[in-house]
Parts: sequence; C-alpha cells; structure tokens
Amino acid sequence: MRKRLRWLGGIAALTMAVGSWLAVTSQPAAAATGFSVSGTRVIDANGNPFVMRGVNHAHTWYQDRTPQALADIKALGANSVRIVLGSGQRWGPDNAANVSAVISQCKANRLICVLEVHDTTGYGEQAGAATLAQAVDYWISIKSALDGQEAYVMLNIGNEPYGNGSSASNWTADTKSAITRLRAAGFQHSIMVDAPNWGQDWQFIMRDNAASVFAADPQKNTIFSIHMYGVFDTAAEINDYLGRFQTANLPIMVGE
Repeated sequence: MRKRLRWLGGIAALTMAVGSWLAVTSQPAAAATGFSVSGTRVIDANGNPFVMRGVNHAHTWYQDRTPQALADIKALGANSVRIVLGSGQRWGPDNAANVSAVISQCKANRLICVLEVHDTTGYGEQAGAATLAQAVDYWISIKSALDGQEAYVMLNIGNEPYGNGSSASNWTADTKSAITRLRAAGFQHSIMVDAPNWGQDWQFIMRDNAASVFAADPQKNTIFSIHMYGVFDTAAEINDYLGRFQTANLPIMVGE
C-alpha cells in the first residue's frame, strides 16, 4: 500500500463514485482567475464544471520521457495529468525553469497540470521524507513559474504527506498551516491536499477534519484527495467515504 503512481482514469473530482454531481447555486466570483471551488464542484476559468480524467506521470524520475508521455496521455482522452516533482529532500529539486517547461508542455497538449511534491510521501514512517512545511518552502521557491498559470495548474501540496500511526494526527494543523502560508505568499491557484495514512485516510483524519481545513483557506479553494488502495475494497466503503464529503458539501476526488 506504499506505492502509488496511478491516478485513476475516472477521477471523480467531487461527489459520488458513479460520477453524479450536485447542482451549484451560483458561480464563484473568482472563476475568471483560474480554477475554483463551488460546493462539491471544481469550476474552470470559464465558469464551467470541470471533471478530471487523467493519470500520473513521474516526471522527476523520467524527465526525458515527459514530452512523449504527455502526448500519449492526451491521446488516450485525458484532460489532466498529475506531475511528480521533487522538492530536494529526497528527489530533485525540480527548479522553476524545469517546472515552467513542464507546464508549457501540458498546455501544448491541452492537459490541466496538477503538480505535486512527492518528497512528503509517508512522512513519519518513511525515512528522509519532507514535511508539508518543506513542501511549501519549495512551492514558494518556484513561484515565478506558477504565477499567471492559475487557469492551467493546480497545486497538490504534498503527496501522501503522512504515513500511519500517531504522526498522522498532525495532518490537520500542518495542512491548515501549509494552506495559510501559500495564500499569504500570494498563490491564487486551486490547492489540492492529500489524505494521511499513505493517502488512504484509514484513521479518517482528513474526512473528519475536512470542513475546518477548508475553512482555513481564505479563498475557499481547496480540493481534497483520497488515494483508494487496499483500504477501500468494497463499494460500500467507497460510497460511504465519498458520500460524507457530498453531505458536507465539500469537493473530494480520487487522486490515486
């Protein structure tokens, strides 16, 4: 359950596993800037609901394959791609010029670019893993590559930022702090946050604290991401988990 480079092809950026969607009562005022959140929906820069369909590309390890990989991903019908980056604690760092080039390639292929820091994977269990605070330091260091790309890029702060056990209890406070710091630094992008427990949230820390994390974002533009591996092995478990976000009127997606 510790490996994860897939991004499910039927990504539900919000409500039920079967892809049903809630109606929105109004369009967010910030829609013209880039992606935004309205209830359970993600809204694109043109004010239209956006349903993600895509896969991961492990860019930081296979940079020579990125151009062809993005073309192939688009050819298979994807509208988005989750890009693995290194922040320097375990891999990389992928500098601003590198990230800018990736964004340009995503745009050329008409793919929305979901950028994620992979170094945070399994923090607390995985030796050498980065903290969410270190991931934020990285995002700030490459901000020049991200400014003006809000309509094409989402920031997935850190991949699976905590392992299992007691350390995962820090997820809520650390995630709020990370979001607050990114907004204070001037980031206008939609922010995506992964669950703890190697992304699977079997302790239900993200599920039970999602509302307070969302409220900590002054732009109310945070999307929650669950990685459904072995923990979610029945339809009942999947529907219950996603359904709780639907009831809370919060955006949830299956990120792996």
